[in-house]
Amino acid sequence: MRIQAAGLTKEFGGRRAVDGLSFTVEPGRVTGFVGPNGAGKSTTLQLMLGLVHGGGRTLFDGRPYRDLPCPVREVGAVLDARSFHPRRSARDHLRMLAAAGGRGRAPDRRVDQLLDLVGLAPVAGRPAGGFSLGMAQRLGLAAALLGDPRALLLDEPANGLDPHGVAWLRELLRAFAAGGGAVLVSSHLLAEMQLLADHVVVIGRGRLLADEPLDQLVGRSVREQVLVRSPDAGRLAELLAPTGAEVDRTGDGELTISGVGAEVVGDLAHEGRLRLHRLTTRSASLEAAFLGLTRDEVEYAAGDRP
Repeated sequence: MRIQAAGLTKEFGGRRAVDGLSFTVEPGRVTGFVGPNGAGKSTTLQLMLGLVHGGGRTLFDGRPYRDLPCPVREVGAVLDARSFHPRRSARDHLRMLAAAGGRGRAPDRRVDQLLDLVGLAPVAGRPAGGFSLGMAQRLGLAAALLGDPRALLLDEPANGLDPHGVAWLRELLRAFAAGGGAVLVSSHLLAEMQLLADHVVVIGRGRLLADEPLDQLVGRSVREQVLVRSPDAGRLAELLAPTGAEVDRTGDGELTISGVGAEVVGDLAHEGRLRLHRLTTRSASLEAAFLGLTRDEVEYAAGDRP
């Protein structure tokens, strides 16, 4: 399923939370959806599903969500991890959704398959109101998968998951995409997003900042850097000058070097008989690219440390 968002716009009290946002989610890949707090990610997902009214439109294989003949069999969504009755058991919650989605009166087999898939089979009979956030996320994901959809829209699905849960979620979503599904997932865990996503949409203050393959974004935005700590940092900076490297003095005896690799720096230090207390490489990352893109788009910026 191909998802096309075009010109999405939403105002709250005269302030534009989403501002003419357009992007495409292709089948067969995981698209990461990232932005600072207040950037409009959750509102965008709500607009896509018709849960709030605003400008623009979103088409799922050419049709708005409201026009899909059986939406739960086309698009699975989790926008709120705790969207269940607290006194209803996990199994009964899924059975109710299955019946409402047209899966018949006996959806037990599908429900039990999904409870096992998300790791909730041992607590399937417990009231969901006592679940931790991570358990609630797993239940929400089971609900999203209930109709065997062709697309997933997930808002911060890793919140509350432990490291094993995050790794499990990553493998599940990548397998879903590998099977031809389209995945749009928002997250603040940028290191995890770098492992998960094939493509990234970055927004700030409701506007599109980037929409491109993850490796292209990271490679274009941030160069690899070499970090050095040395009592002879000044002399090393002089030796690096003819190489065309960019050298920043980031602290007492510390250098951040761009434009040459660690091998060049190490060889120059050896030839000059200079002492090195540290020589490491900092690779390009989504976090660094994200911080560069959104530097002027942060709505809730903290002040200087006292």
